[in-house]
Amino acid sequence: MSLKNNHLSATEDQKNLIRRIEELERENTELLLTVGSLKRADDLTGLANQHRMYEFLTQEIHRADRYRSPLSVCFIDIDYFKQVNNDFGHQIGSEVIKKVAHSLKNEARKLDLVARFGGDEFIWVLPQTDLLGSYTAAERFRKKLEALELHEVAGLHIQVTASVGIAVHQPKESKVSFLERADKMLRKAKLKGKNQTAFTEAKNLNIEEANNLLFTKNIENTNKERKQL
Repeated sequence: MSLKNNHLSATEDQKNLIRRIEELERENTELLLTVGSLKRADDLTGLANQHRMYEFLTQEIHRADRYRSPLSVCFIDIDYFKQVNNDFGHQIGSEVIKKVAHSLKNEARKLDLVARFGGDEFIWVLPQTDLLGSYTAAERFRKKLEALELHEVAGLHIQVTASVGIAVHQPKESKVSFLERADKMLRKAKLKGKNQTAFTEAKNLNIEEANNLLFTKNIENTNKERKQL
C-alpha cells in the first residue's frame, strides 16, 4: 500500500473516531438529561423534590417581581407523625405520607407546584395567589385531610391532621427568606395546638371572608355529591 493510501486510511479512521466521540457525547447528554429529570421527583410520593421546588420557586419569584403579581407558599407538616411511626411502624408511616401527598396534589391547581420537602413536610407553591387565596386553599386542604380516614392503609384505621404556615412573597425577597417566613408560620401553627393554618397578619386578609368562601364551597360540593347519588 502506498504512502498516500496509508494517509487516506488514517484520515478516514480519524473521522470515524471523531464521529463516534460525537455520538457518545450526545448519548451522554441525553443520559444526563434523563437522570436530571428523574431527580426532580420524590421517590416515595412522585411529587416534586427539593431540587425541583427550588428551581420552580426561583422562576416564580422572578415572574412575581417582574409582573408584580402575588405569590404564596404553604409550608405543611403532618401532625404527630412520629407517633404514627412509633405506633404502626415506618412502612405504614410511608403509606400515610403517600396518602397525604395524594390529597394535597388533588387540591393543587395546574399552575401550582407541590413538593415533598423532606420527611413529613411538604411545600405548596401557589403562583398568582395572594394571602386570602392561599389561606382559603390551605384551609380547604387541611379540613379535607382532617375528615379523611385512611382505612386503606394496610387495613388500619388511621386519621391524621396537618399544620400549615403561609407566607406571601415580598418584592425582591430571596427564596431563602421567603421559605423561612413560611416555616416560621408553620412553627407558630404547631405551637398554637396543631391542625391549623398560621400566617403573618395582613390588612388585606379578611378571615371571615375566607371562611365564608370555604363554607360556600363545602355546600356546593355537598350538593354535587347528593345529585350524583
